[in-house]
This record gives sequence, structure tokens and C-alpha cells, in this order.
Amino acid sequence: MKLTKLVPFSFLVIFCLFSCAPEENELSNGVYTAAELNTLSARLNLPTQPFTYDVGSRDSDKSVNDMATLGRVLFYDSNLSADASVSCATCHQQKLAFSDDIALSKGANGGITKRNSIALGAVKHFGRHYEKSDNHNTPGLFWDERATSIKEQLKQTINNPNEMGVTMDHIVDIVSSQEDYQILHQKAFNTNEVNEDQVLESIEAFINSISTSNSKFESDIFNNLNFISGDVVTGSVDHQLGFDLFVNNCSSCHGKNLSLPIESGFSNDLNVANNGLQLAANDLGVYQNTLREEDRGKFKIPGLFNIELTAPYMHDGRFNTLEEVVDHYNEGVVYSESLSDELKNGTQAKKLNLSSRDKTALVNFLKALTGEGITQNEIWSDPFK
Repeated sequence: MKLTKLVPFSFLVIFCLFSCAPEENELSNGVYTAAELNTLSARLNLPTQPFTYDVGSRDSDKSVNDMATLGRVLFYDSNLSADASVSCATCHQQKLAFSDDIALSKGANGGITKRNSIALGAVKHFGRHYEKSDNHNTPGLFWDERATSIKEQLKQTINNPNEMGVTMDHIVDIVSSQEDYQILHQKAFNTNEVNEDQVLESIEAFINSISTSNSKFESDIFNNLNFISGDVVTGSVDHQLGFDLFVNNCSSCHGKNLSLPIESGFSNDLNVANNGLQLAANDLGVYQNTLREEDRGKFKIPGLFNIELTAPYMHDGRFNTLEEVVDHYNEGVVYSESLSDELKNGTQAKKLNLSSRDKTALVNFLKALTGEGITQNEIWSDPFK
């Protein structure tokens, strides 16, 4: 009699258990169990629940915070390189707004990068400089724009023998076999099957979350600058002079880096430029990809937020200070047929004829583009113990 009553109740319990089980594609809630935290803490310092990452628009069926968390670990893991000596963070250091402080960065097996490492510390401010669409005027990545997406850039860097020096299969194998990676990957993608695209997408999510904020330019200067000649200006006269010099001499290439309003006087669609550097015979920039004479000596126009932190400057790291950069544009531009029109004066290179005060004001304005928090925010820090 008792058994007869228990049987249907047992079926009811079993039915409820199965009906309440997560769907195969249901997202993780992002909270680690005690067992998972115990495994993760063996070599990682991670919070009990993933940080919140703002990575822009993402697919609704993916856990953005968990993806960026996995990407953060991958970004800092030197074991993913050929000799376990370098990671993405080797060339993109948080304390330097995710740039490097040497002209050419060190890669695996004693390799040296071909060019200076472009800073990642302001991707969100000038995202148009880090994505490429079918529009020819939309830029690609690397100094010569040979990559058409962040994923492609990552893959080329990982495969490059002078940088990471490994295949994507090597990294997929590590993520598939290590228990802590298995936990992070399961949270991010709700599957135990690891593939190349997931690895790249996770690192991409982490990189896309890196941003600067509350720079002096944004918080104290921008709203007080005089965009219309003749208006009364409040705030720092020195910053106003620096901004005016920037608009008149730099914004034709760098204006959209700062999302300046149209009334500030700039208008350009430039993504690459020949800025009058004396070229090395073995590096002719975009020309090496297109073989078009007009691209000889053209390189990507980098973003300017946090530029104070990202020395040395130019594609080959030839200038150690912002003062040297300003001196180059003031009187050091080398004329060539492919020199950008903005730097030409007929058949000669243009000279800016800046005074000492002008140069100081321009440098001070550039330093006002340094954001707070980017060098110390824990969400972008090294998670390894």
C-alpha cells in the first residue's frame, strides 16, 4: 500500500527534476560554486562572481562578463606562447595604457616585433580605428591595416614566430585540457567543446572592454573650449591655446580620434597617412600590402587618448617624448610624392613655425588626454598569482 503511493510521487519528483534542469543553451548565471572557486584559486585571483564588462553590443545568447573574464586570463597567460615567456600583456601593459615602453617589443624565443606596439587603452573612444567593414574608408588593424578585424589581428599575432609563435590549435588544446580554463569556458559558452573562434572572441571581448575615462580633456576642458571664434572662453588659457593649435595643425588627421564636433573646424576621412618620417627601406607601410605608390610610407593614424603614457612614438618607436613628436611636425617633416597633402606646402614639406610657448601648450593639451583609472582598474589587471 505504501509502495503504491510512493511510486507516482517518485515519478513526480523525477519529472520536476528534469523539467527544472537547465536547457542545453541556457546561460550560466556567472556565479562560481565553491568547488569551482577552489580550482580557479590555485593559480588565479578572480572574484567570486565575474566583473561587469562593458564591451558594447554583443549577441544576447552569450555571457559577456564570463567571456571577458576568460579573455582576461588568456590575455595574461604567458604559457600560451611558444616558450612560455610572453603573453598579449607583454607588449600591451596596463600601466602604460596597454602599450609597451620600448620601440620594438620582445616576442617568444628571443623574437622582436617588426613595429612598435599600438596602445589598446582607448579602443572604445575611437572604435572606428579598430574595426573594418566593407567600406574602403573604414580602417583595419596593425600599422599597415592588413587585418580586417580584431580576431584576425589576434590570430596573426598568435601565429607570428616573432610574437607568440604558436598555432591556434595549441591554444585550443590548452583551454580544453586545463581544469580552470574548462570552468571559465563553460561559463562563457555553456559547452565543453572549445574552438578557435571562441578563444578569439573571448580575448576580443576583453580588449573591447578596455577604455579610458575622466580625462582632463573630457571632464574639465572640452565643455569650456571655444569652438566658435570670438566667444568668451572660460578655463585654462594654456589648454585653449593647445586646443586651437591642435585643431589648426593636427585635427585633419587626428580630429575623429577625439570625436570633436563639426564646429571645432576639423573634417577628415583619413585612416592612414604619410607623416613625413624618414623611411627605412625595409618598411614602407601600407605600400607593402597594396603596392600602390600613393601608399608608400603611409601608416595607421593612431588614437591619442592616454598618449602621455604610451611612449615611444611612431610605428618604429623613434621618438621618446611628445616634445620630439611636436618638433618633427614643426620642422622635421621629409617631403616625398606620397607625403600626405596636409603636410605639403607645394613641392616642399610644410613647417608649422611654432614658438616655444606654442609647443609647450600643444604638449600640455595632449597630456590632458590621459584618463583616470585605466592603469589601476582591477578588471583589466593580471589575474595570475
